[in-house]
Amino acid sequence: MSPDVPSRPDHPPQRAREPVTGRRSRAPTGDTAARTVRAVSTPGAARGTTPEKDPDVRSTPLRHALRTPGRTPGRETPGPRPAPGRALRTTAAVVVALLGSATLAACSDSSPDQPDASVPVAAPHGCSYDDAYNAVNAMTSDAIDPANFRADSTDPGAVAAVTNNPYATKAACDVLLAGGTAADAAVTAQYVFGLVEPQSSGPGGGALVTYLDGRTGDVTTYDGTVHAPSGEREDLRSVSTLRRAGVPQTDRLMHQLAHDHGSRPVQDLVAPAVHLARSGFTVSPRLADAAASRPDLFAEDAEGEFLTVEGRAPVAGDTVHNPAYADYLDAVAADGPGVTDVIEDLLTAHGRASRGGRDLVRDWRDDAARPLDAAPALCAPYAGHEVCGSPSTATGMMIVAEALQLLDHKHVARLTPDTAGDGPAVPRATAVHLISEAERIAFADGNTWMSDPADNPDRSRAYLDSVVTNRGLLEDRSDDIRQKRTMDTPQPSPVEGEGEYEESTEEGTSQIVVRDARGDIADVTTTLQQNFGAGIAGQGFFLNNSLDNFSRHAEAGEPNHRGPGLHPRTTMAPVIVVEGGVPRGTGHPEAIALGSPGGRGIPAYVIKSLVAVLEWGLPPDEAVRMPNFGAEGRDIVFMETGGDLDDRDFRKVRDLLGDWGQDVNTGPRESGTAVVRVGRRRSP
Repeated sequence: MSPDVPSRPDHPPQRAREPVTGRRSRAPTGDTAARTVRAVSTPGAARGTTPEKDPDVRSTPLRHALRTPGRTPGRETPGPRPAPGRALRTTAAVVVALLGSATLAACSDSSPDQPDASVPVAAPHGCSYDDAYNAVNAMTSDAIDPANFRADSTDPGAVAAVTNNPYATKAACDVLLAGGTAADAAVTAQYVFGLVEPQSSGPGGGALVTYLDGRTGDVTTYDGTVHAPSGEREDLRSVSTLRRAGVPQTDRLMHQLAHDHGSRPVQDLVAPAVHLARSGFTVSPRLADAAASRPDLFAEDAEGEFLTVEGRAPVAGDTVHNPAYADYLDAVAADGPGVTDVIEDLLTAHGRASRGGRDLVRDWRDDAARPLDAAPALCAPYAGHEVCGSPSTATGMMIVAEALQLLDHKHVARLTPDTAGDGPAVPRATAVHLISEAERIAFADGNTWMSDPADNPDRSRAYLDSVVTNRGLLEDRSDDIRQKRTMDTPQPSPVEGEGEYEESTEEGTSQIVVRDARGDIADVTTTLQQNFGAGIAGQGFFLNNSLDNFSRHAEAGEPNHRGPGLHPRTTMAPVIVVEGGVPRGTGHPEAIALGSPGGRGIPAYVIKSLVAVLEWGLPPDEAVRMPNFGAEGRDIVFMETGGDLDDRDFRKVRDLLGDWGQDVNTGPRESGTAVVRVGRRRSP
């Protein structure tokens, strides 16, 4: 896409139908304690400082969309700590950070006066995407170089794109620099993901989007997760792998996002993916590792044969072409989502012309003809900020919101990590313990009560009101979180009706965060559920297996049971944090947007990064590089080890957690967490 394409600042919709909009999410009225976190400002500084907090003032109640508009006073949080001898000044109005094989592009349409030498800087109308660095990073899954992860300034017109694949990042950045919106860039990145990360994303899956309108401060969400076919009957469910596939929503979601917030025709937005599919792309370690985990898909005449190279599964560094995917995208651009002949070919190939296949085809086609309504975000108070995400009680936002509000009573700001030395910051054992305990409680509730709100609206409302947003209950339950002592298996909070705890299982996800010159931010978590989904492929992409997220033992009427048209639960949790509440009448609100791949580890990855940035004052790159830790269930606690982490730094932490009764799983973790921060820079 040419950078000479003129910008269209008003972003008119590209189609004639009325845009779908949600109500504004506003901060509640009332007072909130203003707290100042005194965090370390240089490596090796003393730790243990405590926040100033009025003990008689409770946290702000969780904000619902229909609350009276108002402004929540925010507390000051420390800004990024520059490396010795370096100024924190570049062209981008964001801080962008990623972990592992994730890559970034910080983009700008003007050159800096005094650029930070650690950041690759673009020429005017260029993209400050470090091709050399990301080429290495794409081939080395554990490559981490923080000098390439920082882009920080207060320029309100700068833009950024961050994903966990260099091709997607570059394509999104190019769209932004050509005058495209955050929605345009997100759509482009998603379709590139479908090509270069077919194990985790694509037209055969679903996604969640949290979207910030930079002009109004509105935070809205889109639920593009898959659902069970509306016509399915339990006695007619296929015994084939097709029964695992939900009705895909990715194409429908991308078209809606482009319609509501885009400025470019879809044909332009899919063009980078079409070009790469025909010219070829280099296989990343992430794709190669996923292919190695499912060798059955890459045998002769198997579903993944279109990705094979010389008759074998792709390995890192191979070049792969996917012309069938290019043809599919051309059809989607021309005819819209749900191209009937393509979908029918996909599901009737290989003898799958079953009743289940026909139901899925019908719903896929019917869904494509209907708008996907935006919804006002659910925003939870934490540390003087508003953490906003999906309001659906079937999403990981329930776990994130509950855990953060529990933590708001534990004063974790005093537990700053050890930042001495050249390696990643080392979290304190007490911090790991308290955060993990809060997440265990949230998982106990979530893995019992999370469910499609359409199935039982009264029960879902009760879960949201009496558990996730219940200030009194959460304050009481926070008392169960003790220092130096692990609680017994936490039990779910009571909600009307029957519910049974069941662990979640997710792994195949990707992440996109983009910010445009107007201040819009699109935060997208996208999935097939398992690597390569159900293992059913056609037209150059795989179908999801997200229906495996339904609770296996749930009976009809119980939370998260499988039923016609229902959405299974997911731990995906793209969130946008509005600093100090949602500003009114500001064109460029301060915000932090983040999300992560990682299956059931997503809430922990998101919470760790949020706490590190908001409470401990770490720059986002350091927050993300800090080893992951937390809970993946009510009795599953983990801490990242291996890679470039020095075991000596973590032996004491692990030993202390063990002494306190925590059974901690250790080993490498790869999250791909993406963080974009925009707003005024604060002094420590």
